Amino acid sequence: MPLLGYEKFRIREFLERADNLMRLKQLLITIVLAVVAFVRAASAAQAQPALPLHTAGPYIVDSNGERVHLNAVSWYGAESRDFVVGGLDLASLQSIVQEIKSLGFNAVRLPWSNELYESNPVVGRYALAANPDMEGEDALTILDEVVNSLTDAEIMVILDNHSSNASGAAATTAIRFGTTSTTRKQAGLPTGRAWRRATRAMPGWLAPT
Repeated sequence: MPLLGYEKFRIREFLERADNLMRLKQLLITIVLAVVAFVRAASAAQAQPALPLHTAGPYIVDSNGERVHLNAVSWYGAESRDFVVGGLDLASLQSIVQEIKSLGFNAVRLPWSNELYESNPVVGRYALAANPDMEGEDALTILDEVVNSLTDAEIMVILDNHSSNASGAAATTAIRFGTTSTTRKQAGLPTGRAWRRATRAMPGWLAPT
């Protein structure tokens, strides 16, 4: 049955509306993507705080007294039995740092254990598959490289003396006594030697806590 003129007109009108809606959707997507790109660029371009940081009442401020907002991400691994930050078996150190930067983070929390400092083992090759240049290096050397790469990208580093043993277990964290602890070192309390060695690599952008 042939379509009447009116029916043809309504079909054409429907198709035009659908096409307009599709174009509007594409326009909105473009606008959203542009806004996201602008926000990321603005975040990356904003002035970095003047270190060192400190607290003033409920706020974190820089050395000029300006409030600082920490957009931080935690990079686990150095507190574990691997003795190294996670992900180096899958991507290069620089690519991970750039990804952190591109996502708008301005700080990274790095948990580490007293055992990492005390034993300082050579990190297993399996944990460095995407970073062959690091193979054969000890844990502290790689931790220095991670800190330097982050601070070179103007990302602040928060060192977290997370645990005594390289397990990250709550029972042996640096602020609690383990079930079999008898000495300050075994209890996981931060030792002066551990902190001095861990902070020796601190460049200008590090925010120690």
